Amino acid sequence: LDGRCVHVVAACDVRRGFCIACYEVHEDGVSIDALDLRAPTLGEPLRKGTPRAKPGTPLAAATPILLVEVGGVVAWSLGVSGVSAAHKQLDELARRVLSHEAPFARQVADGVGVMLGVTQDDRVARAFRSLVLE
Repeated sequence: LDGRCVHVVAACDVRRGFCIACYEVHEDGVSIDALDLRAPTLGEPLRKGTPRAKPGTPLAAATPILLVEVGGVVAWSLGVSGVSAAHKQLDELARRVLSHEAPFARQVADGVGVMLGVTQDDRVARAFRSLVLE
């Protein structure tokens, strides 16, 4: 899968529930003008009453995404998108989070991808975004 056409969305709520997801946007595919969308050429159709995968089954993703547990509680949603070597970027990001370093301290002005994260403590939720190089 090509991580350069992927976007990541992360969120948390007031009950400390975290989520993260990624989705692909391609220029090629089957245009469905009536719905104003472009269906992927290799997409799998949804069939009523038939789950695509058993709930809880890990699925392949075009970019790495991660929920980080600290002290038995999910504390971070992290993801990297827009670069083909995103796994290496996410490994470094997770290492900085777990070692209590500033995970998004280095901003890159002319990056091609995006690192993002969401965290929450007892008082406030924070979102972070940083550009990364290929």
